[in-house]
Order: sequence, then C-alpha cells, then structure tokens
Amino acid sequence: YEIVFGDWSSDVFSSDLIVSEELESIGIILTERCDYNCIYCFGSYGRASTQAKELTLDKAISIIREARSLSAEHIILSGGDPFEYRGILDILNVVRLEGFRSCEISSKGIRLTKEFVKDLKKTGLKRIQISIDSLNADSNDYLSGTARSLEYAFRAIFWSRWYGIDVSARSTVTRMKDRKSVV
Repeated sequence: YEIVFGDWSSDVFSSDLIVSEELESIGIILTERCDYNCIYCFGSYGRASTQAKELTLDKAISIIREARSLSAEHIILSGGDPFEYRGILDILNVVRLEGFRSCEISSKGIRLTKEFVKDLKKTGLKRIQISIDSLNADSNDYLSGTARSLEYAFRAIFWSRWYGIDVSARSTVTRMKDRKSVV
C-alpha cells in the first residue's frame, strides 16, 4: 500500500504518521451501532452486529476538545449511525460550545423523527447528510437491508428542513447484478 501526496510517497505500514500541529477538520466515528444492514457497508455493523463498539462520552468529548485546541474548525460525526450514539445531543452541545465553524453528520435518517430533529436544532446543528442509495424504494430497501428505508430518509429530510437544518444527500455507487434500477 502506498500513499502519495505531491512529490513524496511512503509505505503506510512502515512509516510514522505525520501529525500537524494544526488541524483543519476531523472526522470521528462515534459508534458502530446502526439499524441498517447495508450490503456494501465496510463495517458490516448493522442489526446483526452483537459487538458494536463506540467511544465513551468522555473520550469523544476529549477528542473534540483536543481537535479544537489544534485549531480544527470543521467536524464530521459518523459511524454506524451517529444518531444511535446515546450521548449525541451532549456531543453536539460540546461541538457548539467549543466554537467549531461547522459540524456535519451522515445518517440514513431512521432515527430522525420530528421530536428528535427539534432537539437536534436546539444544539445548534446546521447540517445533516442523508444517505439515499436509490430513488426506487425497492432498490433502496435492498441496498440498505431495511424495509421502508426511503420513507425514513424522506421523513428525515422533511423534518430537518422544517426546523431549518440544511440537508445534503449522498449515495454509495455500487453494482447491482440482480436489480435493474439503482437510481
């Protein structure tokens, strides 16, 4: 394996990591828990996972504060599904209090009910990324391993927009040998 940046390259397994004294952004996987069982998930977390790992709330807050002390201005919270993290509202409040310029969370949206999105808005969350892998409901259900997944995604988008949280959509491109329509 080789990583190439500009004019130099290094073997990622035999070299030391280069850590800057300043960060622009940081991504944190809060939890491996997820209500979905996506066929393409690199983590294979899903409902079948009985050993999903997650950061303790203290550890997550410590990482966030350290990142901010290194000048990070942008934070991306992911997982599994970060909205399944029990301390997500606490985390978002810390992100706001630490003064990050932006925070983005990526989710399939199953947990984003009207009440929960209202609570998210109170934390100052400004943006949510919803994963939609197909606009065909059957294909989306197949890819996510979850019935009504497209309905949950649209509900999440609706309530997020209702409460003034910006939404972006993302899709994982994959081959589907037994399905005709992906999008």
